[in-house]
Amino acid sequence: MTFPKGWLYAGTAALLLLSVHTGSPALATSPSPDPGTPALNSTVNAQSLWRLPLRSGMNLVSLPRAPASDDLNDLFGSATEVELIFTFEGERARVALRDPETGNFFGTLHRFSEDKAYWIEASGSTTVSIDIPSSGDPGFPRARTGEWNLLPVLSGEPLDDIRAGTRIDSDAYLDDFRIAFGWAGGRWTQISPDPSDDPDRLTDKNPAVEIGRGYWVLYDDDACICP
Repeated sequence: MTFPKGWLYAGTAALLLLSVHTGSPALATSPSPDPGTPALNSTVNAQSLWRLPLRSGMNLVSLPRAPASDDLNDLFGSATEVELIFTFEGERARVALRDPETGNFFGTLHRFSEDKAYWIEASGSTTVSIDIPSSGDPGFPRARTGEWNLLPVLSGEPLDDIRAGTRIDSDAYLDDFRIAFGWAGGRWTQISPDPSDDPDRLTDKNPAVEIGRGYWVLYDDDACICP
């Protein structure tokens, strides 16, 4: 089995950091747009805030649907523990680092959207409050390819019903996958399809996917996620 890009997260993070600081053509840096944008509008209605918990170290995360703003500095500017964010667009890595002088992010990644999962490195545990509409269309379907995909866990349910950690049956959500891996608590968790197709039967090999997390998922064919 061929493992996905970024499988060894620590090595990948080190490579991305090196590429950014040495000016690798694949990861040539550019200023993040609108670096002066405040981290979070203080007038945001508290009822629209969705909370993303982060642990110290590496986190593989996603949003349940589109945030009010997808700019990295809007979302994570005030979360000083967040030091590095990266994801993949096909074979190409996109990375953002926090500038220790300005506190803003720079690099080849400027947006944090609901259509993919992201690695976040944090210097300590924190919870990030993100402005997400209280209800809405999560944007299904999502295209997937017949290979490894770095996927989010999306939902159109009210925010109070989809707090981070809310569990969804993996077979129903991922649909016809070969194998998947999540990252939590500093270790990989394997997810395999349940041959019984019973949504109430969760096992060590067939755990639920969780809102707020991201997953590496292997498919045999191109299709879409349409839960």
